Amino acid sequence: MNGKEIRDDSSPDSIVSRRTVTVVVVNYNGEQWIRTCLDSLLDDGERAPLDVRIVVVDNCSSDRSREILDDYHNRILVLKSERNRGFGGGNNWGVALTSSDLVLLLNTDVKVPTGLIGTLVSELQERGLDAVAAREVPFDGGIPDRERVTIDPLGFPAFLPDEEGKSSFYLPAACVLITRSAYDRLGGFDENFFMYVEDVDFFWRARLLGMKYDFSRHGVIQHAVHGSSGGVGINTRRFLWRNTNQPMMLAKNYSAATLLWVAPLYLLSQVAEMVGLVVMGQSRAAWTYPRGFVHFLRLWPRIRVERQRVQHSRVVSDRAILALMFPGLAKLRSLKVYRSHQADSGSRE
Repeated sequence: MNGKEIRDDSSPDSIVSRRTVTVVVVNYNGEQWIRTCLDSLLDDGERAPLDVRIVVVDNCSSDRSREILDDYHNRILVLKSERNRGFGGGNNWGVALTSSDLVLLLNTDVKVPTGLIGTLVSELQERGLDAVAAREVPFDGGIPDRERVTIDPLGFPAFLPDEEGKSSFYLPAACVLITRSAYDRLGGFDENFFMYVEDVDFFWRARLLGMKYDFSRHGVIQHAVHGSSGGVGINTRRFLWRNTNQPMMLAKNYSAATLLWVAPLYLLSQVAEMVGLVVMGQSRAAWTYPRGFVHFLRLWPRIRVERQRVQHSRVVSDRAILALMFPGLAKLRSLKVYRSHQADSGSRE
């Protein structure tokens, strides 16, 4: 694995030959995770019966990430961006500088077990898929959930029991192997999505084009979750991105007829959430709702262009799309599950 360093002004000529798997890792201030990620990747890549190349896109990190990446300069390709391109933009830049027929998209806060890359490649080929994603467990281990990942009609995620014959609506992008032809046909990630929901949008568009994708039956990674964005809980930055990106995703991917009933429901749900946050004393989080909508309106000229492209190329109807979604409001379901768990915990005490 020969290493290189490329900056923003580099030529976009292809730098990786075909018949390889190129791993693209987008990093932003991931000093806590990047060494573990790369060491596990290099170990698996050297053992895999494949030509594995590693590309790390550093999104203008301000921590010690670049210093750490310098330690790997002769084994990986490092792309140093002078601005934060976001998750989608970073992946698009990394993929554009390769010509591999298979691309593995990987989060920084991931540890790869030995044999994973070979497992994903074998499944992709044997099952005739355009993309396959590894299941996840936390860093401290555990058994991977066999859930079906979907969304409700308003775009909120729902995690349902796995059912025979029903596939997930989207694949979380922490570890996804995809064919280069599928990636190019989709036009990569929509760079209007700086962070969050970009993977849902990506696979929604894949579904509209009739592509096949699924979770791996055997491949599992360890994932820290939210390693680049400050953990879980109420995070106003994450709320703002979601409240900008979610209506953008709905506006792009639904037909006009479906939007006539989805858009009013979405706006009502947003107002209800905003009022609820104010009552809870979370005024900063509540303020992200109008701010996100204003940002959405500013992006509308670009969204309209993307919408026209998506609607012109789609081959799958909204009826088929809605059949894969959770038939209700995912947030209400999550609240009921949460209250049930709280009640169970209280009764055990």
